[in-house]
Amino acid sequence: PPPVAAGLAVLALLAVFSLASGLASVAFQDVMGKTIPKGRRGRLLGQRATLGGGLTVAAGAWLYLALGGAEGAPMYAALAGAAALLWLLGAMLFAQIDEVPGATEGGRNALGEARRGLALWRSLPAFRRYLVARGLLVTVEVAAPFYALYARELFGGAMAALGIYVLAVGTGNLLASPFWGRLVDASARRGLILAGVFAAVLALFALLLGQPGTGVASPWVFALVFVGLGIAESGIRLGRKTWLVDAVEADERPVCVAFANTAMGAVTLAWGALGLVAQAFGVAPLIALLGAVALAGAVAAAVMPEADRFRG
Repeated sequence: PPPVAAGLAVLALLAVFSLASGLASVAFQDVMGKTIPKGRRGRLLGQRATLGGGLTVAAGAWLYLALGGAEGAPMYAALAGAAALLWLLGAMLFAQIDEVPGATEGGRNALGEARRGLALWRSLPAFRRYLVARGLLVTVEVAAPFYALYARELFGGAMAALGIYVLAVGTGNLLASPFWGRLVDASARRGLILAGVFAAVLALFALLLGQPGTGVASPWVFALVFVGLGIAESGIRLGRKTWLVDAVEADERPVCVAFANTAMGAVTLAWGALGLVAQAFGVAPLIALLGAVALAGAVAAAVMPEADRFRG
């Protein structure tokens, strides 16, 4: 197809994916709050992340071993097809959950729910602080392409290098998720603080590896950064989800989750402009900025209350 038409089709599919992801997030966190008692939700998320990390490791190994330096549409199509099969399997397994029935009376509309979410944001300082911390820490979850760009700037690379990085991120998730699950069950707030500080230190480590004379001559060395990125991502993802589900009452949970997801969608879109920083000043300053924002997110998380003190 013509490039413009293909680009528009990709954008439309990304919009559909984002909508489905948001709906799935609201449904998953609501069902988890109904079916899993407080104090065990972090470990559940950790087990889920461990499984996801294992699948990511498998995908990275396949990219590296099967494709080598090759690139092309068939490889991307194979990845998308595998993801689609996994999503279908996930939907089938989710359908087997014995969920406590929710309210079916008193229909709501999107505008009314948006107003309700805004009212909660205005009336609950803890919710506002959570959104600030999550908005800053989301930079860690979107940082992988920028670190990959930095690695490519240092020593080049093709699809094989991408396979190494995907493998490394999955390894980080696989190794760290059980630890984060136990930690956020004890205190999701402390988990967010620790993950933010770790991400800031990781940015400094990446910059030091990029200095002349450090001996970085292989993507395998820089892969350590991506292992660390997988560890930090896992901590932030588990911490933010566990804190919100534990903090909010059942009748307010879907509204808070939906409002938070919408707000973070806008914030993530804004953080996407970080590419302009790389274009104007270089990739290394961008990595430094990512580290500084992660540290600011850790400070913002420290200002948050514990989940059981959501209403003061």
